[in-house]
Amino acid sequence: MHILQFCHNIINYLYLLINVKIPAILLAGGKNSRFDFSKTSFKFKEKLLLPLGNQKIIDYSIKAALNAKTISKLIIASSPQAKSTYEFIKQKYPQIQLFETEGKGYLQDIHSVIQKLGLELVLTLVGDTPFITSQILDIIVNKFSTLRYSALSVMIPVKSYQKLGLKIPSEFYFFKDGEKLISAGYNILDGRLINQPEINQFNLVLDDVRLMYNINTIDDYNQSIEFYESIIKK
Repeated sequence: MHILQFCHNIINYLYLLINVKIPAILLAGGKNSRFDFSKTSFKFKEKLLLPLGNQKIIDYSIKAALNAKTISKLIIASSPQAKSTYEFIKQKYPQIQLFETEGKGYLQDIHSVIQKLGLELVLTLVGDTPFITSQILDIIVNKFSTLRYSALSVMIPVKSYQKLGLKIPSEFYFFKDGEKLISAGYNILDGRLINQPEINQFNLVLDDVRLMYNINTIDDYNQSIEFYESIIKK
């Protein structure tokens, strides 16, 4: 491990022992290239504004972050492709800091926010997994607080998607102890180290069905509606 990473790991570990709270960045809005809006009756073409129950998809991630005990503040990064989503958040959640990105891509936009705001430890989350909860976010941050790593990434076993008959949301796989994993889109980064060629990262495996409903396509959306309705009926 590079000496710089080692020093930051110790500093982060001591900091989190005292105050287990870090800021979070939610990336709200992309190109929605996989979602076929022609198969819906909606006039808008921004996925995070789709209704789910009595709320929008984006509402669930926002409220989970706002209610998490381990998140000090929420920053929402919006791209030029999501102007309606930006306005929706601005009106409904005036207390949240909004940051407009250039829309160059997930990693580029996240890094841009971190660098321009001078953030150090930060949790990054996505807006299209509507069943995320504040408790899950607290589990992620609390786990990181016990480690001496520079980064953490939440992973889900591929076999869990297959058991539920859910589409695997990415073609990029990781392996841990021989198990095939996929990223859930939740990460903890140290902004001081994002330009390092190699980062000492811990992969946290969470086999939780609530993280598996990732809405990228119309089929994903319909399955999420079914899952939501099954929860309501219980």
